[in-house]
Amino acid sequence: STNSQSRDIDLEPTIYTKTDRHKIFAHWLIQQYGHDFLSRGSGVLDVAGGCGEISRTLHSFGIPSTLVDPNPRCYEHSKKPKRDWKPDSSPPFRVFPYALYGDGANFTSNTEKFDDNGENNEGHSTTVGEIAQNASMICGLHPDQATDPIVEMALRLNIPFAIVPCCVMPSLFPHRRQKTKRNKKKNNI
Repeated sequence: STNSQSRDIDLEPTIYTKTDRHKIFAHWLIQQYGHDFLSRGSGVLDVAGGCGEISRTLHSFGIPSTLVDPNPRCYEHSKKPKRDWKPDSSPPFRVFPYALYGDGANFTSNTEKFDDNGENNEGHSTTVGEIAQNASMICGLHPDQATDPIVEMALRLNIPFAIVPCCVMPSLFPHRRQKTKRNKKKNNI
């Protein structure tokens, strides 16, 4: 169930721009799973989130989130500064500069220690792996090559996941196929 913070979300039918897709997805997560559920444990893992817009939106509702991206771009100067952070400053959520591979075991077994702001801190007791294993859910908006690892890691850890896929990338993922009406396999899904 959702709490009062999720009542402020308005996704009534309207016209949204492409730049709002992260906000729409984050609001959908809150509507579907509820603030309390998403806030459990270490919060939401936002995989391949680039600029951290999903994490930033979740943070604005008080939901902890961790951006996992091998090339996080949330520290870069923004043409449109956000309300709750200054360009070129640290974002209000943890950032782990890692890629997921296979079933995510490379990530969940990582013993590097970080503090609550995502800063490497050997004196802190929380490891990258613990944050991943205690996540309330894993999400990815157009996660490209991280799509399969998100699903595999979520299934391995028995954690809910939500993905809005992007292009099929058939040259990178030839195993992704769909059945046609004649039960033949076709390359693109």
